[in-house]
Amino acid sequence: AVLQYLAGMMYADTEEDYNMIYDEMIMWAEHHQQEWDVDDFIAYFDSYYAEKKEKKSRVWRRGNYNIDTNNFIESWHQSLKEAYLSGLKRQRVNVLIYILWDVVLPSVMTDHAQTALLVKSATMTKAERDRYNAARDI
Repeated sequence: AVLQYLAGMMYADTEEDYNMIYDEMIMWAEHHQQEWDVDDFIAYFDSYYAEKKEKKSRVWRRGNYNIDTNNFIESWHQSLKEAYLSGLKRQRVNVLIYILWDVVLPSVMTDHAQTALLVKSATMTKAERDRYNAARDI
């Protein structure tokens, strides 16, 4: 049950929803106080997560294009090295800036515009395609 509250706060659409789910979690925890140590949990949650809610919850993280983990960034970095830098290990900063500005940026912006205008579909990983196909078949 606590996991549902935590997920609800993480994916809340509004600050009011976040606060409501937080209050519900506190009430649930107090109701189950005899089963486990609620005070330690609330203190831990408030000190490690609630004070950083602007970094954790979707409510305050608008405009991040649903990039919720660094896996996307690491994948993009790998693609950058393989596709645009051709495996070069060392480059001077001015060469890297030139490649990023004149080669990578136009390509990324074109891809983003085409995807946003539905001219081109977003690329999906095999796992995403499998989930999409499974959902479509239901």
